[in-house]
Amino acid sequence: MANIMSNNEMTSFQDMLEVINQNYKSVCEKYDAISDAYYLKVETIKETLPKVQNDLRRLEELKNKVKNIKEQKETMMFDFLSAIESKPEIKEQYMKLLSSKKRSCKAKEKYMIKEIEKTILELLTFKNYDSIMKKIEENKEFIMSTESYRNMLVDKFKKICDNLLNHITFPFDEEIDINFHNKTINEIESIMVLINMLSEENEENPYVFEMLFSRINERYNLHFNSKVMTNNPSKPELFLTALNNWYTSNIVLIKKLICPILKKDSLWVDKKFKNMLLSLGVKKINDWLRKDKVMQNPEMLGHLLDSVLFSVTEVEGLYSLNEESTQNLLLVFYDDEDILERWLCMEKQTLKIVLNKYLDSLFNDKEVENYAESKEYSTNVSDILYVIQSSCQRYEMIKKIEVKKIFIKQMLEVLLLFRNDLLDIENNQENAISNVGIKVANILIKIHSTLKEMELYIFMEDEEMFMFELNILDDKMTYDEIIYSFKEIWLRLIDNQCNELLKKSDKYLTPYINERWHGMARNSIDIMNTANQEITESFLHFIYHLRSTYLKMETMYPSKWLEIIVDKMNHKLFSKIINDLIMKKNFNEYGAKQIMFDVKNGLITMLNDIFIHNDHYGLFKDSILCNSHYIKLIDFLNLLSMHPAVGLLLRDAAKDNPDEILIPKLDEFNFVGIVTREEILKILDRKCDLLS
Repeated sequence: MANIMSNNEMTSFQDMLEVINQNYKSVCEKYDAISDAYYLKVETIKETLPKVQNDLRRLEELKNKVKNIKEQKETMMFDFLSAIESKPEIKEQYMKLLSSKKRSCKAKEKYMIKEIEKTILELLTFKNYDSIMKKIEENKEFIMSTESYRNMLVDKFKKICDNLLNHITFPFDEEIDINFHNKTINEIESIMVLINMLSEENEENPYVFEMLFSRINERYNLHFNSKVMTNNPSKPELFLTALNNWYTSNIVLIKKLICPILKKDSLWVDKKFKNMLLSLGVKKINDWLRKDKVMQNPEMLGHLLDSVLFSVTEVEGLYSLNEESTQNLLLVFYDDEDILERWLCMEKQTLKIVLNKYLDSLFNDKEVENYAESKEYSTNVSDILYVIQSSCQRYEMIKKIEVKKIFIKQMLEVLLLFRNDLLDIENNQENAISNVGIKVANILIKIHSTLKEMELYIFMEDEEMFMFELNILDDKMTYDEIIYSFKEIWLRLIDNQCNELLKKSDKYLTPYINERWHGMARNSIDIMNTANQEITESFLHFIYHLRSTYLKMETMYPSKWLEIIVDKMNHKLFSKIINDLIMKKNFNEYGAKQIMFDVKNGLITMLNDIFIHNDHYGLFKDSILCNSHYIKLIDFLNLLSMHPAVGLLLRDAAKDNPDEILIPKLDEFNFVGIVTREEILKILDRKCDLLS
């Protein structure tokens, strides 16, 4: 019985067999189709193979016949020439025959040239270019075989074309409406078609294209290859602007002429024209960089580099960072070792100058409690950030990864040494919130922020590049690790400065801490009507001092980072109240309720007032009540302000139950956060009014 399948199992098995059967039929059908196709191909090959083999045999026979005829012809000519050598009269007649034939060919050539020339001149008079084209097409084989006449025709048409181009003042120096010259342009196109017909084929550099570009080359030589004011390496923007103007002003006309003549699309023409113009750019910049006047002058070299970078990144038209032709223009600056070395030296010196200037300003800093210069971007700070930004934007154009690494490593080495100098200066300050200490913290976070923003220029979308390691100051670090070290130090300095600021409030907090919280009377607190309740007087002095501290922080730090700094300050403030007051004093129910009132209606109201009226904080004012230490403080005060009987029951429950059992039972107490068993026991131990 155990071997008998149930109905459900039988049905399932039948379904499986049905699926297998269907799959088998499908495979069989596919096999039959493939088999038929294969059989058809085999039969076709069997039929065509003999024919192909027969054709190959015939081809070989014809090849042999041609070879034999050629050999026979050569043999006959050799025999003939050998035979007439012994018969001078026959040789003389043969030579006369050859001479006559040559004269006949020349006469025929002259006649053909004269006849073609006459026809072309007549047609040119009426500008009948279609008929000229037809005439040339009829005699193209003769004309192309007669090189001297072909060159003469090309020169004739080119001269006509040059006159027409001069008439429309091509090349243009600024954009014009070419429709204004539409009739002349159509005539130019017709003549260029004739020139192209007579020119030797050259896919890479078509003659008609070279003819147009030669006129731009002439303009280039006039302005930038002669002793004129525009040929000035200290004003490269004139040259780069001229190249771009020649592109934007002439590309429309060039496309209109070249595309139909060469049967090329506009992208091909555009790329070709750009390559030609940028080849002039590469040539000129190379020429300037070979001059000592430029190489020995970092300011001039830097201006040349910045001008090229500006053109490539900002000027629309000729230049495009992603095109190979533009990359060749940029390659000039780092493909040669001498130029690369000069560039590296210039970058390093420029950065060190602005950094040293800032260090000097710190040494000469006068301790005046005015943080406006610390917070805002002073001239020295702006110079540092500008140099970093412009350097990184220049590095964007370097496509050779190894070369880019050299520049990045050099910049980071200089910045790390600067960071270390800043730390040495800060460590020598008497207190953390000195004017110098604030400036050090601010410049560190500004450098970190700038380097993070510049990652787009340095790395683009190359993740591998982002993770490469740099051996800097005998330590291997990634770019991310290096720039985070600036923020890490900044966080430590801010932590110390927040501690120092709060330490100054101790003398205002101490009287409040020393209030008799354990003996607070019930009648001092109106439980039913808190509207009549007043903030403890000693706490008001603490609040006023805190208010001035927070307002002063707005003048100390950059607004961009103010939210993070004040959030850290808030954590430390609430933590200080917990550690210095809650954990060290004893409280009865009414004392804890008074502190609760003071914190919510005094401290929090003051903080909200500051944050609400300052746009720098954004939505930060809404996050104060979410501060983890504030939540902990409120929960601890809730514990301390419990009725003694309730507190006693809670303490006993905490003693007898672990967290897993206790925490779910705390919902009825409306704690804001999570209070652990250890915290309950520790806080209730400070509640002095629990019944024994």
